[in-house]
Amino acid sequence: MKEYYFDNSATSHPKPEAVYESVNRAVRELSANPGRGSYRKSLEIAREIYSVREKLADLFNIKNPLQIAFTANATMSLNMALEGTLKKGAHVITTAQEHNSVLRPLNYLKDEKKIELTFTTENFEKEIKENTSAIVVNHVSNVTGKIMPIKEIGKICREHDILFIVDASQSAGFLEIDVEAMGIDILCFTGHKSLFGIQGIGGIYVREGIE
Repeated sequence: MKEYYFDNSATSHPKPEAVYESVNRAVRELSANPGRGSYRKSLEIAREIYSVREKLADLFNIKNPLQIAFTANATMSLNMALEGTLKKGAHVITTAQEHNSVLRPLNYLKDEKKIELTFTTENFEKEIKENTSAIVVNHVSNVTGKIMPIKEIGKICREHDILFIVDASQSAGFLEIDVEAMGIDILCFTGHKSLFGIQGIGGIYVREGIE
């Protein structure tokens, strides 16, 4: 009996053969701790990790590969972005179609840091206040498939000096992402969907100058 897989928005499957081969090689040949020694295996895995940063930088048009950090998943990346940048009393504009990895931290910060939340889907500029510090959007919804106009929203953020945080869980590897052209300040992504990696890997890009 033939089986069909329809859950790629959760995890892509099957992976390209090169992924299986690379994972096998990493476990068999590169099982060392980067930055913890100067022996061959340690240096080799450190170079491999940096090469992945370079490939991601090329994919997303990131000027400095060292502005990319690896995480366990997009949820971890988004938690870092939101809890790390939003100050007490900040106003955040987002949408109701966000994933729980955005909505739950924002509601937590609403209680803990008294941040203000505004939900919209279209006229983001109209919702901007004096204390607006960030716009947070899901590039592509995993429920409806709606694609947000990232470049247009990024332009609004630049004009108003507002942080632009993008959840690219569904779009990374599927749609073109250019952090410079789209004005993205923080990009959060996972590796196990359209980037065709294994589960348990993700990343975050933070533009230089953002603490």
